[in-house]
Amino acid sequence: EEQPALAGTAVKTPAAVPPKVLAIVVPVIVAGAAALAFALYRYVGSAPSASEVAELLGLLASVAVAERFPVPVEGVSAGGVTLGFVFSVSAIILLGWPAGVIVAAGGPMITHILQRRPPLRVPYNGAMFALSALVAGLVVEHVQGDSVPILVARVLLCGFIYYWVVNLI
Repeated sequence: EEQPALAGTAVKTPAAVPPKVLAIVVPVIVAGAAALAFALYRYVGSAPSASEVAELLGLLASVAVAERFPVPVEGVSAGGVTLGFVFSVSAIILLGWPAGVIVAAGGPMITHILQRRPPLRVPYNGAMFALSALVAGLVVEHVQGDSVPILVARVLLCGFIYYWVVNLI
């Protein structure tokens, strides 16, 4: 739909979002924003060292770059597959769930803002990734141990919950 603008030019207005879509999207955005706020609170409250902040920023940048440059896959029409979840799972395992939530939500949101994605898609996708990271992180923090098999189990469990259970379902 076009609206008249100054000097006889036309400006496109965004289409109205159907109420059914808002009924799904808004609660997810609210829950994701709460998860991200809680993660930020917990992360800052843990008084991270400069090196821990650098690690978080490095993983955040890695997710943003992975989101920006998806890997082309033959037979996938979506333009490629992003490997951002690999860095998000790494953040959860290596830095804890609060950092994982920040990385998982922040990286895609930065990229989507820079790509000028639709305004509703940016917070929705960030919220979905925040919730995925929160659930996966809270589950794997209960898997204790320092052995290699335990680490592998934590990574597999985290990836499964993050990508297959919460994100896709």
